[in-house]
Amino acid sequence: MGTIVTNNQIIIKRGDSVSPLLNFRCGVSVMDDFIHDRENGLQKMMQLNFINVWFVYISDELIAFFALSKDKLVLNSEDKHMMKLDNESILPLDEVFWEQEKFSSIEISYLAVSNQHQKKGYGKALLAYIEKKVKEEDKLTPTLFLTVDALVLSNHDASFFYKKCGFKPSEIDKLKSCYDDISTEKSCTLRMYKSIY
Repeated sequence: MGTIVTNNQIIIKRGDSVSPLLNFRCGVSVMDDFIHDRENGLQKMMQLNFINVWFVYISDELIAFFALSKDKLVLNSEDKHMMKLDNESILPLDEVFWEQEKFSSIEISYLAVSNQHQKKGYGKALLAYIEKKVKEEDKLTPTLFLTVDALVLSNHDASFFYKKCGFKPSEIDKLKSCYDDISTEKSCTLRMYKSIY
């Protein structure tokens, strides 16, 4: 994706370190801690080549970032049945297609908008941008889905945002992982997907 100017104001640049995020805060403590943990956080994921990160600017101000990685979506029979019933889905009805267990996808590993710029439509616009770019640029292997492990906390549930943007929970992986963070609050991720076919 490189450096992209989406209009006169918004600039999206690929990053190679977390330095631009030094003063970035999204207001979700688990996410903010992960962003700023140089040894085991976002920087480590970048160094291990698990993710590629893009920074989103308005003029010179960092307003958001997102990270993407290759993924596979495993669908069970309930997922497939629901997709076939979905009138909005344009996936093939050919049974050979549906016999697959795994489908090529791109994971939105991380997506965060800064505190000051939330509730202004930037998150939704970034998801639309990611979907468009994946369709245009991921030609090496056909990508059929976007996936995300939406963070679910008692005071923050990202799954509501992703549902509004057309993502659906995966039946096979309802609550993918749960862990206790430093404050002993139980954190979970909800595996979700969206067809971009």
